[in-house]
Amino acid sequence: GLIFSGVETVGWRYMVMLSSVAAVAMEIGIAFVPESPRFLVLKAVRGGGLLGANDELMEKALEALRYFRSGSPDSDVNAELQAMRVDIASAVGMQAASAVDAFRYPLPLVIGCGLVFLQQITGQPSVLYYATNIFKDAGLGDSAALSATAVGFVKLLATLLTVWRVDSFGRRPLLFAGISMQVVALAVITVAFTFRVCKAPGLTIDQCDAAQVVLPQGWALATIIALMVYVSGYQVGFGPIAWLMISEVFPVGVRGAALSVAAVVNFTSNIGVTLTQGLLLQLLTPAGLFFAYLALSALSIIFVKIVVPETKGKTLEEIETMLSSWKSARDVRVTPTQGSLAEA
Repeated sequence: GLIFSGVETVGWRYMVMLSSVAAVAMEIGIAFVPESPRFLVLKAVRGGGLLGANDELMEKALEALRYFRSGSPDSDVNAELQAMRVDIASAVGMQAASAVDAFRYPLPLVIGCGLVFLQQITGQPSVLYYATNIFKDAGLGDSAALSATAVGFVKLLATLLTVWRVDSFGRRPLLFAGISMQVVALAVITVAFTFRVCKAPGLTIDQCDAAQVVLPQGWALATIIALMVYVSGYQVGFGPIAWLMISEVFPVGVRGAALSVAAVVNFTSNIGVTLTQGLLLQLLTPAGLFFAYLALSALSIIFVKIVVPETKGKTLEEIETMLSSWKSARDVRVTPTQGSLAEA
């Protein structure tokens, strides 16, 4: 966007066209990745009916598992596949689950939908959508687009760090760290925006044109740093971990349907936050709106503390057993097992 910002009328078209290159690269890369072994076993079990699992699909599942367990002995891979088949055969029916079936598992649904809902209402989508305007409010003027680009770059670095270390640190610690960073950053931004002034002499903030509203230099710098901390915190916690958790906590028999429910919650709340952003800015002022996001972020820490379990080092079958009854996160004990959830 920054590169083509000087191109009138058609600059956005060039931006979208450039983005399509990344989409094509992703499409090519996906073609070389096999389907999930568990998905193939699920299809094999359901497709086999009373005669047992479909042998062709089981063979594909074995090849996929070998791909993800590259370097492991065939005996270990075969044993894992058979354990997977037994667990899935005992847990699912012959028909695909509907969205209604997902509600038979309240705790996984609360965890998954709660995370993606809080992911949106703590304001991160709005911060990115309106980053340039926020920097203009901070008094950066023509440099606002460049500053917003810098925030995006910091977001990328934080995402790469989290993806690299998520299996070392665990899900809950990263959520706590990321949300805490958001709280601290939002506190700074809230205070900073109470010091906005109007450059036009004799006018109050309410009377001032938006282009004339600025922050004192010190608070403007604090706002930029806080925004970078905020988006970094999101990418350490809510950004990647929420999507990882919803791929882990739902039982295999309803995983597809439950993920659909969580996705609907996610994008509905995203649309709601985006559409109400302008109105809330008018009603609450920027400082008031950021304080509201701060309060919601603090509530998110409580939600993670009470409800969200640690799934690091557990297989999907172990997680399903762990969440089969309504327990708080404090009641869950982590027992290391071989393999990583992200691998299969």
